[in-house]
Formats: sequence, C-alpha cells, structure tokens
Amino acid sequence: TSRDNNFLPKNYLDTSAFSSYEVSRFKKDKQMSKLDIFKFAIIVKMNPTEFLQFMTYAGYVWFAGAILMAVFLVVNNVAFAKRTRTHREFYARAPYGGLKVYKLHGTSSPFLLGHNIYVSDDLDKESMDYKYAVCHECCHYSIGDNFWVVVKYIVITLFWFDPLVWMAAILVQRDNEMAVDERVIK
Repeated sequence: TSRDNNFLPKNYLDTSAFSSYEVSRFKKDKQMSKLDIFKFAIIVKMNPTEFLQFMTYAGYVWFAGAILMAVFLVVNNVAFAKRTRTHREFYARAPYGGLKVYKLHGTSSPFLLGHNIYVSDDLDKESMDYKYAVCHECCHYSIGDNFWVVVKYIVITLFWFDPLVWMAAILVQRDNEMAVDERVIK
C-alpha cells in the first residue's frame, strides 16, 4: 500500500497528532475536507486509502440502487398510464373541477391520473359513492397531489436504502388520504 500513500499526510498514522477536541468534532461534523476524511479514517481505525475505497464502492452501490429504483418507478407508472388510457371509457365530467371521469374495468377504487379521474365501471352517476369518490379525487387534484407524488418518488429514489424514508412515504400517503377524506366530508 506504500504506492497508494504518496498523497497522504506524513503523520497519517500518528493519532496523537490530533487533539480530543478534533476527534469529537470529526465525529459530529457532517462536512469534511479531504484531510478530515483521512483523520476520520484514523478515528474509525481504518487505513485512509481503504476508507476512501469503501466510500467509493458505497457510492457506486447507492448510484446503482437509485438508477434501478428510478427505472422501476418510471416503467411501472408508464405501463399503468398506458393501460388506463387503452382500457378507459369516457363517463362524465366532474362537477367540482371540470376533470374528465372515465370508467375503467377491473379497478377496485377510484384514482386520479394526470387530469383524469378513473372510477370502477359498476359505479352509477347518481349514487352517493360516485359523488363522494369524484369529490375526493377532485380534492386531490386541487391541492396538487400529482406534484407531491412526483416529489415522493424522487425522495424514494434518492434514499432507497433508508427504511425510515419508506415508512415516511407510507405515512404521508395515509395522512394525505385522511386529510382529503376530511375535506370531502366537510
């Protein structure tokens, strides 16, 4: 490893060169310079070259995961949108926002996709279920949920490795649905 160490500080193995203040600061500080990375590698008792190599490989793994997640989300959403557009039948215009309402065979619950509302083909226009469902989806549209779904997907793509982000995405979706339900009931 001597050929890899020509860019390291001369005293990189001498941990006594760092005060306890510096050691505690490096444990807390999130922003580190190149020299700080070497010092941090010493604190975690890892050769700085190995530490940089580990961080490089971790970056590759993160990037590959982010690309796979982005491809997965885009392919699934494009396929879903294509299926809804090819199997839909115009039903009505929503009285609350002027959005088009389509019947879609095989859907179990109404949903908003773009500027269109999709409902099950067994819902009657005169039923209260239909009116509440359309009102619910119009509320989603009026508060800009299409935009927030894209933001959620971007966050999930960037932080695919963090289970707390996945849990937060699920909870945000649940809270959003309850808030829209409350708005419809009022």
